[in-house]
Amino acid sequence: MNLLLSESSIEVYKSIIEYHPDAIFVLSVDGKVMEVNQVVTKIFGYSQEEVQGIHYQDIIVPEHVEATNRYFAQTLQGTPCEYETQAIHKSGEIIDLQVKNVPLMVSGEIVGIFGVAKDVTELHKTKASLNQMEERVKALFNSTGDAIDILDLDGNVLDVNPAFEEIYGWKREELIGNRLPIIPSYRFSQQDDMVEQVKLGKHIKGFETTCIKKDGTPVEVSLTLSPIRDANGNIVGISGITRDITKQKQLELSLKESEERYRRLVELSPEPIIVYQNGRIQYANPSCIKLIGVSSLEELIGKSIMDYFHPDSVRLIEHRIKQVERIGMVVAPTEEKLVRLDGTVIDLEVTGITMDMVRGESNSCF
Repeated sequence: MNLLLSESSIEVYKSIIEYHPDAIFVLSVDGKVMEVNQVVTKIFGYSQEEVQGIHYQDIIVPEHVEATNRYFAQTLQGTPCEYETQAIHKSGEIIDLQVKNVPLMVSGEIVGIFGVAKDVTELHKTKASLNQMEERVKALFNSTGDAIDILDLDGNVLDVNPAFEEIYGWKREELIGNRLPIIPSYRFSQQDDMVEQVKLGKHIKGFETTCIKKDGTPVEVSLTLSPIRDANGNIVGISGITRDITKQKQLELSLKESEERYRRLVELSPEPIIVYQNGRIQYANPSCIKLIGVSSLEELIGKSIMDYFHPDSVRLIEHRIKQVERIGMVVAPTEEKLVRLDGTVIDLEVTGITMDMVRGESNSCF
């Protein structure tokens, strides 16, 4: 108290005001700037000399003048107030301000307004950026074709997207606060184990499993589970993304069954069939194995096709291979001589076709 009552107390107050991190200003009762600290010059771009004597309305964005006038009048009535407004920098840029006004009293009479202004431009930009990001995430959440569910750490539903409703038949309001009803009972234990892994920070991607629609229909899905973290990195929830792969699985099954049928047709065919690539044998069916006279397919794999043809047929075979590669599809039958493992020479009628393989083009004959 002695310091405050001493002659140096005014210097103390001036020092506090001058080096305050926020902009401090004193307005007269008619709204003119009487005093400012250094921060005002940084925020507005004017020197202290330039800003003194101007009316506050001259630096307020026109759209905010009316509201600012109301707060000014309210403070002159003796009521402090806080508000947000926009001002104009000397360069013309818009500044977002958070302002607090208090009446300046001398001998019980209001002689002006003491104000503190905080520059919140960057804060507003950050909020706007976060809002835009939130809107983009929300749009993605609502528009993606994959089903998305958000769970708390106890496994209760916090939210689901429209795709979830469409795929599983459950409405959002039926699910909020409840456990996911799409998990078959026989998978409860497995699901709980996976959730515990995610709660420890693990990501589970592309796990293929079966879920249940509201009407009891099973649906094949590819499941991804991920932890949801707050700003401090703490895991606060779990996101689940499921993609309906029922048609894909049906197609895979159909292709597998089709492949099995054709494989059996080839293996049971009475006609010898051999597949080779770059002149090396890749496959031979049982009829071909028997014709050549070897005991198993392993004895043929990787061998040159020329090892089993008579020298008189070599040039003809080489010509036919080039013809198959050039023309593709089916090449007219040709007569060639095969030499069996026991040395017996057999006359054959050979037809060649091309086959599209994973690692290139192969030719089949016989």
